[in-house]
Amino acid sequence: MKLHEEVKKRFLTLVEFNPIKHSPEGFPRKYTFQELIDKVELIKDLADFITVTESANRIYAVNSIVTANCIKINCEKEVIPHLTVRDHPKQTLESMILTLEGTNFKNILLIKGDDFRKDEIHYEHTYEFVNEVKKLKPNLSIGVAGNPLYNRDKEIENIKAKTDAGADFIITQAIFSSDSYCEYREDLEKNNIYVPIIAGILPVKGRKTIEFVEKKMKEVKIPDDLKEWILGVEDPRSRCIRNVKDIIENLKKKDCYGIDIYSRGDAQLVYDILN
Repeated sequence: MKLHEEVKKRFLTLVEFNPIKHSPEGFPRKYTFQELIDKVELIKDLADFITVTESANRIYAVNSIVTANCIKINCEKEVIPHLTVRDHPKQTLESMILTLEGTNFKNILLIKGDDFRKDEIHYEHTYEFVNEVKKLKPNLSIGVAGNPLYNRDKEIENIKAKTDAGADFIITQAIFSSDSYCEYREDLEKNNIYVPIIAGILPVKGRKTIEFVEKKMKEVKIPDDLKEWILGVEDPRSRCIRNVKDIIENLKKKDCYGIDIYSRGDAQLVYDILN
């Protein structure tokens, strides 16, 4: 099913997993394929789509399309692979499209990617990537990233370029309140951008999550009052679950199209949130 069509019928729940990562020596660093499949199996009945990231920061990892196809076959679930401008030079684009056709994916998420360095063999902007993919595979449902915390005028300009190029839906960076989502959606609609917007949800389950975001996710800012509230008890995990449940319920009340929960490998946490 195509996300941008299905989202018009009902609220959608997406859950994001990372690909299988390896150390430079080639030894598994995070988990095996079977362990990943087990994680997806735990939550698959609570999610409409599984999304698979492409390796962040140029870390050694299994290709996102390969990982997504493994999940699709073993879990019989709709999967959306992420593809980055950073990892797909212009000359490999047609090969990538053939791979997508062979695996019969209906949806993809196209993003720039961390540590992007401009050169002659890559597209400079995500909208260029979107445009070329749309030309080669017009029936594909293409998602792009949005950032409610970015300078709003520049963000609107970026999103307009992506939707004009053919983007069908947006998945935001992590938001921590329904108000943030609504303000973002309203500003896009004021500029005649009406594609469905899925809210990115990052469960803040403790100090390690906060430290990870502050070090690795510069485009995301966890509110200080949320950090204090989460860390103010011996069991921050229970507060994390309560917080995310509240955000989801408020988003539903405000006619949000859906959510994309960043699992960061913790399928049990996602299960506890959604169950």
